[in-house]
Amino acid sequence: MSRTKNYFVLDPREATVSDLIHLLFSSDLGDRKFIHSSEERLEDDLSRFRRRWIIFVSIVIQKLMILFKKPLYFLGFSLACWLNLLSSNGGFLMILPNLFKGKIIWPEKTSATFASLNGNLDRRVKLNPKVERGSKRYKAMLSIMASKLSYENINFVSSVLHNHWKVLFFNSFFVVYYFT
Repeated sequence: MSRTKNYFVLDPREATVSDLIHLLFSSDLGDRKFIHSSEERLEDDLSRFRRRWIIFVSIVIQKLMILFKKPLYFLGFSLACWLNLLSSNGGFLMILPNLFKGKIIWPEKTSATFASLNGNLDRRVKLNPKVERGSKRYKAMLSIMASKLSYENINFVSSVLHNHWKVLFFNSFFVVYYFT
């Protein structure tokens, strides 16, 4: 199942309602087809009800998320579009005047200004100039900002790398050449 020595994986797609009921009332976890573990005897460590309850709740939440996958996607996409509509038009108070003037800007999903929900919640794109390049703090800050950028579209990423970070961008790879 896994390449690591110690693992514990729950597969909600394999769990049935009867499996979940048995999970709550039976301490025998070894024969459950939706639990994959490196431990030979799961009963010893996981037989307490509290641990079984955590597994039960985790599986139920995962099953609900699978069930509502499309509505959740639509909700996230709608929220991202709404936030981009607000930011493209100067905020909530400017949408109506722009609409009446015919100057409303509709966000395009592939534009360099379209940010994901994550990007809208944290608009920072500039690296701190006070932190020395090559230091541990700089590398940590760079990895945090790069992980934030991983949710954005290619044009947004290219714009941030070129205009703010002064980095060349080649075909979905970060190639770090500083212009300075």
